[in-house]
Amino acid sequence: MSTRLRIVGRRSSGEAGEQAAVIAWWLCAHRGLGVPDVRLLYHVPNGGKRSIVTAAKMKQAGVRAGVPDLFLAIARGGFHGLYIELKRRDGGELSNEQREVISLLGAQGYCVEVAAGWEKAAALIEAYLAMPVFRSVRSISPSP
Repeated sequence: MSTRLRIVGRRSSGEAGEQAAVIAWWLCAHRGLGVPDVRLLYHVPNGGKRSIVTAAKMKQAGVRAGVPDLFLAIARGGFHGLYIELKRRDGGELSNEQREVISLLGAQGYCVEVAAGWEKAAALIEAYLAMPVFRSVRSISPSP
């Protein structure tokens, strides 16, 4: 399913605008893609400008440099989930930390993609969700 979306009010500004557009598209498209809950796609808040105090608190809380921007917590095609590093349509390059984390996540069984613009991200999500369903163990906790 392909959904056309127009962000009203302003043009997307850099990665933040592209990311807002992906989420706006997802809010409209997730049910049509067979995903019952919008919360399965979420932003990982690892980037952006912050005060030194806020940055220190977030680092203590576990924020790590290089982690991709979006995570789709749905297993498909033998992958545990889909990470997307979102870049502007007109440029934007991966940092060394991003390259390292992408490699680490791929080695752990995650599908990791880089998308230049929200439309590319939406197309990647659609393609990922079209792959066969992958079922995994529900819990590793021992039964009572």
